Amino acid sequence: MQLRKVILLLLLFLKSGHGHSLDDYVAMQEVSLSGSSSKQIDTDSADECATKCEEETELSCRSFHYHSAKQQCVLMTENSRTAQVVNMSDVMFYEKRVANSPDHQTHSAHLCLEGKGENYRGNISMTASRLTCQNWSEQNPHNHSYSPKKHLSKALVRNYCRNPDGSSAPWCYTTDPSVRWEYCNIPSCDASDHCLKGNGENYRGFVSRTASGYTCQRWSEQAPHSHSFSPEKHPSKNLVSNYCRNPDGSSALWCYTTNPAVRWEYCLVPSCDSSDQCLNGKGENYRGYVSTTASGYTCQHWRTQSPHSHNFSPEKHPSINLVSNYCRNPDGSSALWCYTTNPAVRWEYCLVPSCDSSDQCLKGKGENYRGYVSTTASGYTCQHWRAQSPHGHEFSPEKHPSINLVSNYCRNPDGSSALWCYTTNPAVRWEYCLVPSCDSSDQCLKGKGENYRGYVSTTASGYTCQHWRAQSPHGHEFSPEKHPSINLVSNYCRNPDGSSALWCYTTNPAVRWEYCLVPSCDSSDQCLKGKGENYRGYVSTTMSGYTCQNWRAQSPHKHDFSPEKHPSINLVGNFCRNPDGEKAPWCYTTDPAVRWEYCIIPSC
Repeated sequence: MQLRKVILLLLLFLKSGHGHSLDDYVAMQEVSLSGSSSKQIDTDSADECATKCEEETELSCRSFHYHSAKQQCVLMTENSRTAQVVNMSDVMFYEKRVANSPDHQTHSAHLCLEGKGENYRGNISMTASRLTCQNWSEQNPHNHSYSPKKHLSKALVRNYCRNPDGSSAPWCYTTDPSVRWEYCNIPSCDASDHCLKGNGENYRGFVSRTASGYTCQRWSEQAPHSHSFSPEKHPSKNLVSNYCRNPDGSSALWCYTTNPAVRWEYCLVPSCDSSDQCLNGKGENYRGYVSTTASGYTCQHWRTQSPHSHNFSPEKHPSINLVSNYCRNPDGSSALWCYTTNPAVRWEYCLVPSCDSSDQCLKGKGENYRGYVSTTASGYTCQHWRAQSPHGHEFSPEKHPSINLVSNYCRNPDGSSALWCYTTNPAVRWEYCLVPSCDSSDQCLKGKGENYRGYVSTTASGYTCQHWRAQSPHGHEFSPEKHPSINLVSNYCRNPDGSSALWCYTTNPAVRWEYCLVPSCDSSDQCLKGKGENYRGYVSTTMSGYTCQNWRAQSPHKHDFSPEKHPSINLVGNFCRNPDGEKAPWCYTTDPAVRWEYCIIPSC
């Protein structure tokens, strides 16, 4: 007996936790199915009815309706896809939700806008202007012929928006005596028709303002602007309410405006494809909304001929998307541009973020750099590439359209060691620019630093480095012109000759050159491993606190461990090293009485 009780309780537990909740069903109010095989049973709730549907063995239950007042459940073998939907008062209709199947997509489509919305069965009961819908079964305030009884298949339930006549979209009669009917805002089943694709001919969203902020005129109205694009004449164009549309294949979405002085204007609608909102290549496919130039001038509208007359009107070039006053590239120029509203400046390039962040930082010598740095390493402002003053030159955007000589941004049009520009200082013709590297690994010390491209410009002793192009105070042969591949930019520490480490000539006439301190890429050589033969850190005091003697110096202690004789050991500055296989890093000291001593290096 006890075992039977346990089994019975277990079965009840399993049954109660089986999970046949109404979440597995799509619900519709006051409709049911006509002609479906059915079975009527009494239940206490819709949830219990769902459980009965799952447990049913006599028929294959795919849907049911529940009459709450009568506590009556009717199980059915059909669903709204296979049987006719009819009105039925005081019931809730439920059909099974089948994930990842055509059935599931069809059921979901009843609750959102698909096509013109003829199968919409949702519960929205307010128009686009937020007017309350009139009940379909009533004839007040508006008399009509669309009663639920006459149109059983149209699911004219309560005052929910429907499309019983094949209009452009779901609609309803309103409770406002002065407005007979109006379209409704129904969310689309396909989110992609609520953003801009191409020129927007399939857009079904709800933007109703132009690019300049004007309210759109309703398509069904003829004032203040008369037109031929009425919903009745163009039922397939979805000319609903006053929403931006493109019924004529224009460059972009547009509408007539409620401003009598402005007949029509383009609209701003977010693009479905974010890649056309940033700069790709020269920007010929850019569809974004930047409308100021690199110097901050406001762009002239493409449709206007003032202050600058031109041939690039939207009417002549409908495929180029010459919308409002947004930066575009209709002629294959180096970059996006626009005519300006400044009578003295006909046109100028625009600043638009690149889709590819890798062309905003330095790769190699920077020949593909498209970023916006416009000052040199010494802080001089760059001269515009189009300008010939203060420095005349041949690198104009017109002569070199493929190099992206935009505004006054640093570029490398001639394969130099690095990015550069002409300067606005008459005394300095040109100079290299500081642009962050795309590869952070060339900003720290690897090996002897031959590939270092960072910006350290002081030596280990604190001397300022001499510019590589300068021959004073120290004459030398390592000019950028003679060694274009080594990146001898400005006065940054480099290793052009395979020395032990990075170095530079100094601006101190008494010190020709010195090594530089540059952080290592490999933190493991900054601590003690084994006997420290590969230690490359910056400890420069001994265990007793003596300051280390510079390895290049021969005073107070003469020795054979000069950087020149041992270039591979990294005898840089006065840092502790282990050039001879001692048990730990050490150095000669600056105390004449103490020749050398071990150093204390943190262990790895």
